[in-house]
This record gives sequence, structure tokens and C-alpha cells, in this order.
Amino acid sequence: MHIRPDTDDEKFSEFLEGWRVQELVRKYSDYIRFPIRMEVSKTRKKEGSPEGNPEYETYSEVETLNSMIPIWQRQKSKVKKEEYDKFYRDKFSDYAEPQRVIAVSAEGSVTYKALLFIPSQQPFNYYSKDFEAGLQLYSNGVLIMGAYFIWYFHYMPVGNDAVPELLPTPEQRKGTYERIRHFRASKPLFAMDFQNDAEYVGGCIAGGHRYLHINANGDVDPCVFIHYSDSNIREKSLLDALRSPMMMAYHRGQPFNKNMLRPCPMLENPQRLREMVANAGAHSTDLQSPESAEHLCAKCDRYAENWAPVAEKLWEETLAAKANKA
Repeated sequence: MHIRPDTDDEKFSEFLEGWRVQELVRKYSDYIRFPIRMEVSKTRKKEGSPEGNPEYETYSEVETLNSMIPIWQRQKSKVKKEEYDKFYRDKFSDYAEPQRVIAVSAEGSVTYKALLFIPSQQPFNYYSKDFEAGLQLYSNGVLIMGAYFIWYFHYMPVGNDAVPELLPTPEQRKGTYERIRHFRASKPLFAMDFQNDAEYVGGCIAGGHRYLHINANGDVDPCVFIHYSDSNIREKSLLDALRSPMMMAYHRGQPFNKNMLRPCPMLENPQRLREMVANAGAHSTDLQSPESAEHLCAKCDRYAENWAPVAEKLWEETLAAKANKA
């Protein structure tokens, strides 16, 4: 592991300090259901040291950092008021007991349990910049407060040094497709699948269809994963860039496949990307190691060929399921 050098504004080296690691584990992973252990330094009185002038020594021992017991997962009838009060004081650094505790257990299409504490007084740091308002949301024991959705991507073979063997097999992609849809029905966060959700947006979202990418040099790329452009935002307006041959080729080509599980002109339809780059006269905008469209697409040919029959079967099943619901 490498830590960035400290700057005037950020002290990255503190993440190597034991106290900081313990703080992060207890904040974000206190309720993961397996022990997170770490060797910590402690101080104790030396054996035989005189009472009037005691001597101390430092020693190390392995300590479990996380509690592993989310109190809100226990049955309300089996949790004593004293346990709720102690949890509240420890968790929110408040010396007073909460005015009220509300425990909720809901079951349905989404199942969750909630524990709401109403403070008996204003938080001591209410006017401080460190004050964190709002609820804390946990999923599988991990704090995900502030997150509303998850966006899944698989490996993209972009760059001259990219390894196509890291692309998922058809079986792995199909498993991801099924798993993410399971998450949508069972997790409190909404899960989005970059590779398999084209049916909800009418195909590939790039090329100005739903978004585009502008790199640090000002080059207007159709996608963050497809670094080919014929326009620069410092030389023309965004509207003119969207009217450029490369972007218009994207516009005219949508959808790149009628099967919405094969939406990408690079991954699932690499010949389409070869044609668009050649016809538009676009150039590589990779600032470190320019890569030809042929080199990139060649890494996707076998992937596209292997995925096609699996995608066809899945898409037929999807269309049949929609027809049955109609």
C-alpha cells in the first residue's frame, strides 16, 4: 500500500496511524459479522513497580476492533433500555440519555430494521463544521450513509496495456446480471448495471445520447471509455461538438444493436466503433499512450462473439416476461 505525500491541506500519513485505522473501522465497519483484528500498542504498569513512583511499559496485543453486533437487528423485546442508552451514548458521544428510542422492523418488497434516537438536548457540536446531520444507513453491516445508488461496471480493456483476459466470461456477466437484479429487490440502495441496463435508456448512453466525456485537454469524447474525438471544447461550442461527424455517427447508429444486452459499440459491437472512427477521421485522445481503434476493438472481438448467444437468450426471456405482464 502506498500513501500520498502530505500536503498543506491534507495529512495523508495519518491513515498509517493505529488510532486512525481503528476510528475508520469502528465508524464504517463496526457491524460487519466477522472480526476485524489489528495489533495495537497499549501501556501498562510494570510488574513490581513502586506505587509512589510507578513505571510504565508499552506492549502490543491483537485486538478485535469491531463489535459485530448491530443492536437494531435484535428483537425489541429482548433489548433493555439500558442497552439502548449505552449504545446511544457511545455512538453519538452524548453524556445524556436519549429522550426517546423508536425501533422499527418492516417487511415487504424491501425488508429493513431501523433504530431512531431523539436527543434530549442539542448536540454539543451542532454549530461546528464537524457536525454530521441525518441518518446512518447500513447495508450488510457496512455504513453507506449518503449513498443513494450503486453503479456497477465490469472491466473495460481500454489502453495499450489493457489485458483482455480480465474481461468477464459470459457466465460471469450473466451471474452479475442476475445478482444485481436480486439486489434491487432486497437492498435499500438502488443498483444500476452499466453493461446490462440499456433497456431503460434506449441503448448506449454515450455520444451525447445521455452524456459525453471531455478530458483534461478539452477533447470531446463520446464516452469515458472510448477515447476518440474530432472536436475540442476550446475550439468549438458544445452544440457544434455534438454536431461533429463522430457524435452524429453515434446519433445515427443508436441503438447499436436491437438486443439491449449488447448496447456498446466497443464491447459488443466492435466493428461499429471501427467504422465510426474511420469515417469521422477521429483520433485517439489518450494523453499518455494513444491507442488505435483497431487495437482496442481487436481486444473485444472474442468477448462480443462469446457474449452474443448468451445475451440473445437472456433478451428473449426478458421480452417474453414483459409480454406476459402486458
